[in-house]
Amino acid sequence: MHSKLTPSAVSDLASLVSSNALASRYELYIERHIRNGDSFYRSILAEQGQEAADAALARFNRSGRLSDYAAAVAPVAQGLLALSLASSDCVQVADDVDDAEGKQFVMLNQVTKSSGFVSLPGEDDWGPFGRLGLKAVKLKAGLNHEQEVFAELGLVLPLRRAGGSPNPDGYVIVSIDLNGYTNTRSRVPEFTTNGYLQYELGLVGAERVFSCRGINGGNFDAAVGFPGAKDYLATALPGLGQYLSALAANIDKAA
Repeated sequence: MHSKLTPSAVSDLASLVSSNALASRYELYIERHIRNGDSFYRSILAEQGQEAADAALARFNRSGRLSDYAAAVAPVAQGLLALSLASSDCVQVADDVDDAEGKQFVMLNQVTKSSGFVSLPGEDDWGPFGRLGLKAVKLKAGLNHEQEVFAELGLVLPLRRAGGSPNPDGYVIVSIDLNGYTNTRSRVPEFTTNGYLQYELGLVGAERVFSCRGINGGNFDAAVGFPGAKDYLATALPGLGQYLSALAANIDKAA
């Protein structure tokens, strides 16, 4: 269950940011990959030499934009922290994060800036009326069972039909971890047949009124809804942290 951000939760988020716990782990991940005797890097190194192995590693990073995605988590967390310090209404928190010790910080992209005439960095892509149609941002962070910090950034985007037009009810969550790996989950909520009628007649509970069709994973560009989405988001992501931090400094607290 989500609730307003408490001083304790703000302190937890501030600690994650100040301790650099959300910094990119891409380089560490690559170091481990290189040491792994069964990795593609070691295989190419043995067969074709150092130059070929390094080139393959560069292609691996470039094809998935891993280092770019991994580097995006910390600035967004900084932006969420700035918003939570600016107003207690901007960010909500949930204590239940799967099966681990941690919290989930959530911002619905409905925060009003103090002046509609002020253009904020990153707003063209990430604002409520931006090109990407961002619905919400969520950050899961805490300790896993090995007592290591884990973190996952989630971008909630509209589900786009073929041709690029958004489905008003559907959404896709783009998840990003500290190694730079991404995943997508698409969801389309819909009424079940006669669901609300049965609920009103007292025959079923409210949870039986809706169902939700979903797809996990698959082609990234297809899930996000336009060709080149993987590259576009990776390029645009530095602007999200900038946008959230600038929004915190220009928030309309009366809205």
